[in-house]
Amino acid sequence: MGGRVADIAVAPSRPWTIYVGYGTGGVFKTTNNLTTLAPVFDEQKVASIGAIAVSPRNPDLVWVGTGEGNGRNSSSWGDGVYRSDDGGSTWRNVGLRDTKDVARIAIDPRNDDVVYAAALGHLWGANEERGLYKTEDGGKTWAAVLRSAPGAGCVDVVLDPANPDVL
Repeated sequence: MGGRVADIAVAPSRPWTIYVGYGTGGVFKTTNNLTTLAPVFDEQKVASIGAIAVSPRNPDLVWVGTGEGNGRNSSSWGDGVYRSDDGGSTWRNVGLRDTKDVARIAIDPRNDDVVYAAALGHLWGANEERGLYKTEDGGKTWAAVLRSAPGAGCVDVVLDPANPDVL
């Protein structure tokens, strides 16, 4: 049941720096184009990863959504969104702890404080934590910007590269 890669993120200005998130195994980082990988998320209380995003403006700013985001019988839950300002050396939880599964994160290329998180929510029942969330202050606060029903979650979000105001 283990070993699933849930997401991969590349630092746009450092293409040899790659982060790999595993469904049940944490986050690993390489700075040598995948010659070697080292764990960078082991000190956190969850190992289930759903999403990774690296800022297009700052290669040391990394966001991780926990909870695998692939609804299956062996999925593990997460406890929200984490942020690292130093390339994965340290992490802090910046909220959405009860979403359980964050499947995608998108960073506005114009402003590192504007981030979207697609939350599948609790896998085995309707809940209010499902939907698309947005922070405009680097994770200090989050607002639900899309919710359709307690039984419908969000698993993806993409910003239009030509107009990041379009999702």
